[in-house]
Amino acid sequence: MAAGRAAAHRSANEEAVSTISNALGLCERLPEGPARAVRELDARVALSVPLIAVRGYASPEVEAALTPAVALAEQLKDDSCRFTVLRALWNCIYDQGELTRSAALADQLVALAEISGRGDWQRLAQRALGSNRKAEGRLPEARAAFEAVLSDPTPWSPEQTLFEHGESPELIARLYLGWMDTIEGMPDTGLARIEAAVRDADALELPIASVFAGAIHSLMLFLRRDVEGCLAQAEKNLRLSEKHGFVFWTAHDNVFIGWAKTMLGGGISTLQQSRRGIEQWKATGARLHVATWDAVAADAALHLGCMQDATELIEEAFACVAHAGEEMMLSEILRLHGGRLLRDGDAAAAEDALRRACATASRQGVNWFALRAVRDLASFCMARGDEPRESAAALEEALDAIAEGDGLLDLVEAREMLNQLRA
Repeated sequence: MAAGRAAAHRSANEEAVSTISNALGLCERLPEGPARAVRELDARVALSVPLIAVRGYASPEVEAALTPAVALAEQLKDDSCRFTVLRALWNCIYDQGELTRSAALADQLVALAEISGRGDWQRLAQRALGSNRKAEGRLPEARAAFEAVLSDPTPWSPEQTLFEHGESPELIARLYLGWMDTIEGMPDTGLARIEAAVRDADALELPIASVFAGAIHSLMLFLRRDVEGCLAQAEKNLRLSEKHGFVFWTAHDNVFIGWAKTMLGGGISTLQQSRRGIEQWKATGARLHVATWDAVAADAALHLGCMQDATELIEEAFACVAHAGEEMMLSEILRLHGGRLLRDGDAAAAEDALRRACATASRQGVNWFALRAVRDLASFCMARGDEPRESAAALEEALDAIAEGDGLLDLVEAREMLNQLRA
């Protein structure tokens, strides 16, 4: 076990998985009883972080390793191990896209953390709760949870938490708050927050932390439509992911590399790289965020005029939202759906999709997505010859909700559209 832990500590994750799995196999040959239960639980806890790194958070192999550990911890009344394995199991179920189940696990983590009074547990529990609320599109609750991670005064050891759980809850809270800043209409604040978190992640010299932060940075640059920046960050991430065997993040990187290369003049092959990334992601057992990656690839498909690809991707995105209740990107999916329907010549359905996109973005408070949806609806109405005052008023209101981001394409295009409507 010591050799396995040492391998995990230096991020030699495949070696750690092999060594600890061998130890677990030896445990299972022991006679039933408390001594075996203690050793088996120890092995399963030690296995969780390196196994997640090389198989992906949502892997069935991860769930199979963790589920017996929960029962063992309860049997042994070991609250420390119970929290550790429940947190890892939460991450697994969450990334499988099972938001109801993962929300129940997050609630258990919060309850255990409150009883314990431990600073590390409280931060990890609020990180889990905030992640669930974010995926569900409940942004105020998500923001409150992530800010609780950062404001908690309870003493803790960031280094020990990083080693035991494979993540820094403070770092993740900063990254997700930066992402939320952006979609709520503060893209410069969001970018600054994320770039600072990326620098701090790299300073940890823990590859999985750098890759996680870099992945959120790629998503941020995609939202800003900074194509070259997104490509550079995703390619940097891919090199690190491939070096360390992070199959989960390799898939993510390919989604964004394919999108960026398509927007820079690539063709079917680069669109297919993005789609392969989505299939690689699903092959790890992950279903969370598939709707988002489908929207990324659908954007590339519409740019190329590949309508069959766009249709397949958007239909899958809607199915993912319906299955998991992951509504965070719903307004963007509806907006892209409207664009596809318009190209197919179904103006009535396109208008309905765009109006639903506007309403969804407004309900969720995602002002950046609202701006995009209102801009596209205004363009549709102007092309149809509608009286411009209603569109101009809606677009002006959407622009007023954006506090920052001068020079970003979405703002430039919206302001140009408003000038045309007023002319």
